[in-house]
Amino acid sequence: MSKLCVIAIMINNTQHIKDYCKVIIHPNTVLPDAKYLGSGNWAIVSRQDLRLVTICQDHSQNKISARAIAPIDIVNVPTPVNK
Repeated sequence: MSKLCVIAIMINNTQHIKDYCKVIIHPNTVLPDAKYLGSGNWAIVSRQDLRLVTICQDHSQNKISARAIAPIDIVNVPTPVNK
């Protein structure tokens, strides 16, 4: 089993969350908040579910690319391909 905090959170393993996660409380944090993890993956924290939409400058594609489920989710947002 993984000893990564994010894995413990995603599978909702309360014992591993206690063992591997450090709790930090920021009382004045503005939500939603997102941190880029790499390879198109984002960690998103929000009070409500979010729908992420990719919109191209020329409006040739309007596509729902991801949905983030509150309170915390990791989503992959693919980069639009230029034609």
